[in-house]
Amino acid sequence: MVSTSFRAAVSVVVISAFTVAGVHAATSQGRFAIEGAGLATCKAFTDARSQRSPDDKNATAVDSYARFIGWVEGYLTGVNRYLGDTFDIAPWQTPELYGVIIGEHCEKNPNDRLFEVVQKMVVTLTNDRMKTPSDMVTLKFKDRGVSIYTEVIRRAQDELKKQNLYRGEVNGQWDEATQKSVAFYQAAVGLQDTGLPDPLTLWLLFSPQKNQIDAATAAAAAKAKK
Repeated sequence: MVSTSFRAAVSVVVISAFTVAGVHAATSQGRFAIEGAGLATCKAFTDARSQRSPDDKNATAVDSYARFIGWVEGYLTGVNRYLGDTFDIAPWQTPELYGVIIGEHCEKNPNDRLFEVVQKMVVTLTNDRMKTPSDMVTLKFKDRGVSIYTEVIRRAQDELKKQNLYRGEVNGQWDEATQKSVAFYQAAVGLQDTGLPDPLTLWLLFSPQKNQIDAATAAAAAKAKK
């Protein structure tokens, strides 16, 4: 299940962005057909999401929610295919994160249609999209692991460097210095310091509204790396 801190971090950045106008692509009159789960209301999405069982015993609710998320993933694949200058609209976001983003909006707007919400979510993702292909690597720590583009590693290195938490090269290569910097950042913002660039860590790191680590903390981090 998603932690309260995850939900809070996402809602600060995303919900206000849903006021942005949606993406328009249709006939010359602006009309287009909505297929399948996209016609469902936010209330239906919220109900399916809230009724999931952690042990998957509630198969109907799990299947219903999976259908919604599958529709979202298909929509985003279509965006990757047809949006210009785009390889991956969501290079580090995951289905679990989509669920949190959409769920936060739908709890407050139960009558909105799923396709409208996803259209607006795409707008919020556009600036961080990956425009060209990138290699993907799998990183592991104990029994945990994440698969990530090397371009996203490069972006993380760049952001950590801006916060004086990383002194290595911004090259997209995963090394001990990068892992230690990620771990320090995680500890500073109250996350488990695995050193893995998981979706929540990246959300906080890349979000413009996040709380910046204060100067004293950054200075201590830089001193520790000498």
